[in-house]
Amino acid sequence: FLPEEFRRQLEGLQDHVPPRPYPDIAARVREELGGDPDTVFASFDHAPIASASIGQVHRARLHTGEDVAVKVQYPDIDEIVGGDLRTLQRIFRIVQWFVPYQGLDDVYREIRAIVLAELDFRAEADNGDRIAANFTERLDVAFPKVVRERSTARVLTTHFEPGVKISDAAGVKAMGLERRALAQYGVAAWPWPLTTT
Repeated sequence: FLPEEFRRQLEGLQDHVPPRPYPDIAARVREELGGDPDTVFASFDHAPIASASIGQVHRARLHTGEDVAVKVQYPDIDEIVGGDLRTLQRIFRIVQWFVPYQGLDDVYREIRAIVLAELDFRAEADNGDRIAANFTERLDVAFPKVVRERSTARVLTTHFEPGVKISDAAGVKAMGLERRALAQYGVAAWPWPLTTT
């Protein structure tokens, strides 16, 4: 719905943010999983396959031989998000000073709750399992299975599923997929009704 220029910039936050240095990622894995990535996993690619606003994804292999994707949250993201939320709150107060608008405090609290929930990868893991449960009888749809023993609030490990972004029209077409069918899968996969815990 946004103009192309805006959309291109926002999409970059999904998986094209400059990656953090590997030592930062290794430190987070040690903190969360109790060991170096190269020992916790049979192999761990030091270069990420994607990097986004709160973390980056590395391809790895479990000691049992399965390929996995390991999403690692940046070590300082809590401080960055806290600063961003304080800035947003100040902006809302300034706006309310000039334009009395009822409900901006509620809007801020909702945004804050959503952003803080994004920082807990356990919720993402639970939601992934809930969505996958909607397709247990479908053989034409696959979801990355969460590896719970290698996942925490700050590290999410799932079985690796090759694919392309749904916004990559050429990639979707090259895979022989129809975008209309993908949209229908997306609607069917959504965990209705929405609940928060």
